[in-house]
Amino acid sequence: MSSRVSLLRFLSIAAAVVTIPLLLKAAEPPDLSNQWKIRSIRVCRDHRGTVIPHLDVVGSYPVYSFFVPRPVWTVNGTVVDSRPVYTSGQLTAFTLIGGVGLLKSLTKNNIKFSLPDQHAAKVFHFDERRVPTGDCFDFF
Repeated sequence: MSSRVSLLRFLSIAAAVVTIPLLLKAAEPPDLSNQWKIRSIRVCRDHRGTVIPHLDVVGSYPVYSFFVPRPVWTVNGTVVDSRPVYTSGQLTAFTLIGGVGLLKSLTKNNIKFSLPDQHAAKVFHFDERRVPTGDCFDFF
C-alpha cells in the first residue's frame, strides 16, 4: 500500500514538474521582435505619367532563417501574387503584382498579409493624383 502511495506522489510531482513550466511559457507575452509590420504602400508613375501596375508594400519583415515564408497578400479582399524585395540582403518589401488595378482612388483601401502564425493589415486613403510623374509616393 505504501509503495502505491509513493508511486502516486512521485507521479504527481513529475506531472507538476512537466506542466508548470509549460503553463508559465504559455503566459509569457509573444515575442514581437519577429512580428512583421507594414509601414507604407508605395505606388509609382513612369516618366510618361502612367501609373505602374505593381505596388510595393514596404515594411519590417524580419526573417531569421534561410526559409522565407510566403504570405498570402490581398488588396481590398482580392488575393494577389507577390515577390519579395531585398535591400542589402534584408527583406524590406513585397511587390504585389497588379495590385494598383485593385485600388480605389479617393477612398480607403485595405492591404493585408496572412501567415500561419501572424497577420496584419494596412488601411490607407489612396489618391492617384499624389503620385508624381517619374517618381513614387508612399501612402501611410
